[in-house]
Amino acid sequence: MQFRIPARGPTSVIVAAFTLAIVAALCPAQDNIILQGGAGETVTFSGQGAGRTGLTVQLGGCSLANSCVLYGTGAGSGALGSMGLFLLDSGSGTVQLNANGNGGFAAQTSIPILFPYFGVDAKSGEMGLLLNGNLDLTGFSPTSGSAKGTLEGTLNLTGGVLAGSLPTSALSVELNLQFQGAADLGALSGTGNSLGATFSGGSVTDLTATPEPSTWSMLLLGGLMLLGCGWRQHRAVREPSR
Repeated sequence: MQFRIPARGPTSVIVAAFTLAIVAALCPAQDNIILQGGAGETVTFSGQGAGRTGLTVQLGGCSLANSCVLYGTGAGSGALGSMGLFLLDSGSGTVQLNANGNGGFAAQTSIPILFPYFGVDAKSGEMGLLLNGNLDLTGFSPTSGSAKGTLEGTLNLTGGVLAGSLPTSALSVELNLQFQGAADLGALSGTGNSLGATFSGGSVTDLTATPEPSTWSMLLLGGLMLLGCGWRQHRAVREPSR
């Protein structure tokens, strides 16, 4: 008695192609830049004083002209493929936080925070200003049970070598912070006290959602499936049974 392994017919090949197409369509976008903080880069949260419930946020070190700069390195992938140096340039007291009732804080920027990113474009090898834009911070989310948290915002692009390869003119930004003490920011409300945090890293990510399979693609794949099934039925009719 002989055992024969059935050959893989066209239908199995079509099914495999269909599966790969669905998997590829569901893969998340990889257009992002991983941020790393510079040595000793800090973010300071301060109470606005007696009778006030909000906090102000200072990004990086501030100069005599009240310009505060936070900096670090970036390594991008996908349409943002690159290596370089970024800056967050803001004025003292530019960012205000207010409790949102859900354990986090809503953020408001009184003047735009400048976000230039200089470096080398991985695709073309071009060196220069890769991204330029205004960062609007939208909130701060503390990490439950730890002295960590994330400043979130949206980067509205105004130019740069990489900007032309993106489908949108806005990017999502997350800045990861490690507090240097207790992270109860609510205790700072109504006081002039401050609490420092170290900027440990973050990300800049394409806001465009992963595209779903188009209707035409689904119809085409469905048609190929039907064609493959019809071919097998036609072959079964033509081949005598053994």
